Amino acid sequence: MTALPGFPTRAELAQRYRARTGTDVSLLPWYETFGLFKTAVVLEQIFVRFVRGQTKDERFAALGTMVPLLADAALATAARL
Repeated sequence: MTALPGFPTRAELAQRYRARTGTDVSLLPWYETFGLFKTAVVLEQIFVRFVRGQTKDERFAALGTMVPLLADAALATAARL
């Protein structure tokens, strides 16, 4: 998904999927919320391992700032339910 001109929005993609498959997409925000939350949990686990010195890859240091952003995105998405 991209926000560049000419690309479909998420809503357009969801409706295209519904039209072609007949699948009910009304709960899509729930699945998006769950996916964001689950990803935040996984990243938090990796970040904690980094902080404790259980893994040394310096790229994991950035995960500490990403987890709250994902959690906020999950909350915002949940508000659409």
